[in-house]
Formats: sequence, C-alpha cells, structure tokens
Amino acid sequence: MPHALQKLGLFFLVLSFSPSLADPVYMAIGGDAVLRPPPMDLPIKNIEWKHNEDIAADWHGNEFECFGQFKGRCEVNSDTGALTIKGLNLNDSGIYTPEINGRVPYKIELSVITRIAKPSVKSSCNNEKTYCLLICEGNDANAKPVVYRWFVDGKHGSSYKERNITKDTKGDSFRCLMMNPVSNETSESVTNPLTEQELSWPDTILVPVVIVLVVILFAAFIYKVIRGRRRKALLGRMQRVLHKMGFGLKGTKHEMGPLNQPPDGGGQSDTTQRLSNGAGEKAEKSV
Repeated sequence: MPHALQKLGLFFLVLSFSPSLADPVYMAIGGDAVLRPPPMDLPIKNIEWKHNEDIAADWHGNEFECFGQFKGRCEVNSDTGALTIKGLNLNDSGIYTPEINGRVPYKIELSVITRIAKPSVKSSCNNEKTYCLLICEGNDANAKPVVYRWFVDGKHGSSYKERNITKDTKGDSFRCLMMNPVSNETSESVTNPLTEQELSWPDTILVPVVIVLVVILFAAFIYKVIRGRRRKALLGRMQRVLHKMGFGLKGTKHEMGPLNQPPDGGGQSDTTQRLSNGAGEKAEKSV
C-alpha cells in the first residue's frame, strides 16, 4: 500500500511539472508567425525551440541557428525568447516547445490554415415548392475551423451551414458568411425561391402572343400614318399642277366636258342657240 501511494505521488509530481499546452495560434498560409513564451524573471542565456520532436531553432551566446524546414526563414529574439517564422506553409503546423535556460514554461500549438474563398448559396426545393434547403458552399479545405452565419434581408440569422425555409419563412433575400480565425468572406444575395413569381404555362404562351400582337398593331399604325401623309402630299402636288394648268379642283368636269353639252347634260348649248337664231332672221328677210 505505501509503495502504491509513492507511485501515485510521483505521478502527480511529474504531472505538476509538465508544461501546459497554450491556446492554439492560427495563422494564414504565406504569413509570418511570432511565437512568444511567457516573460522570464532571469536574463536569457540559451534558447531552444522544438517543432514537435525536432529542433527548429536555438540560440547560444550571440548566435542563433534554424534547422530543417525553418532554415533561412526563422529568427530568435534573445531578449524575449520569441520565435519568428516567415512564409508559413501547412507543414509548419504542430506543437512548438520553447526551452529557455533549461526550463520549459509551456507548449504552443500553431495551426497554419488557408484563407476563406468567396462562398455561394445553393438552393434545393421540392416539386411542390413548399420547402427549400439553402446550402452555404465554399472551399473549406485546410481552412478549418470554419463558422457559418446567415443574413436574411441584411439582418443576422442562424449560424449553420444549411438553412431550411418554408412558405412561412420571412425574408426576401439570403446571403451567407464563412469565417475562420484568419479571414472571412460573404456570398452574393439570392432571392427567396419560394416567393419568386414563376409564370404558369398559359402565361408563358400568352405573354409572347400579346407582345407579337402589340408589335403588329404598332407597325400597322405607323404604316397607316405614313401612307396617309404620302396620300395627302400627292393630292397637294396634283392640286398645284392643275392650278398651274388653269384648272381648279371644283368644276373641273364641267370645264373639260364637250362644248356642245350644257353643264347639266340637257338642252342646247349657247353656240347652237345663236346659230339657230341667225338662220331664222335670214329666212324672214328673204320673204
């Protein structure tokens, strides 16, 4: 029993001196990360940083050196013990352990992730158009953790990747936001598919027919106006020509009729009457 208690006490002693793991640090691919250990009470004499189980960098005296994948793109601050990594890539993710003056204060978890790409909203509805599923789609590979948020008519909505809507759902437009610790992007707005006014099949036939009829009637009206103007212009030109020739539009038939016909078509003309009167006078003188 005493032996078991000694082992248990040793276990808790080791556990109490084991370095704790700090909150994860998220950084974007291509950026720079600065990993800072807690402030030290004594002057720093030596620093060694490990990436998982491998040595990433160390500093002794007045010089520091980076190893492996960090060679040529890391720095160590001798005053604070901070490790700077430039041009981050996915392989830089992992557990970083600083050992300063032979002590390990805690471990730091670094997660290198990609920036969020602009998402889009995809909708899927049943045949009766009574229910639709909206999905916020985007490339989230190597971008996690990702948080989703919906905006309905510009106001904050639910925080899920998918959103259900029915006829009772209020809102005319929807857009979604994708966000991770290093970036965020918002989709374009989409109209509520259950409130869109879709034409039935009679309307799809009637509307084009009405448009064609309107076009035909308008063309006929324009043709009639142009034809009327042309006719009016032609009559005007004829009137001017006849006027120059000495004819007017009124009485033209009477003026152009045979000279031996009276204007009313009956009796003798004035010329015939004068000839008859002259012949009678000559007869009376001979007698």
